[in-house]
Amino acid sequence: MQIALLKGLVFWEQQSPLDFADCYHLALAKELGMMQVYSFDKKMDRYPGVERIEPE
Repeated sequence: MQIALLKGLVFWEQQSPLDFADCYHLALAKELGMMQVYSFDKKMDRYPGVERIEPE
């Protein structure tokens, strides 16, 4: 989980429109092998390796 925290911080520094919580959740999802996340936030499409799915 520490690796996700560090990767989340790095990504947050690079992607200022996303807040830290979003960056951490994306990094954690990738670390846990989750390839998709549900979110209305289209900015989350910027994270490589994790696909955002629009909730219905």
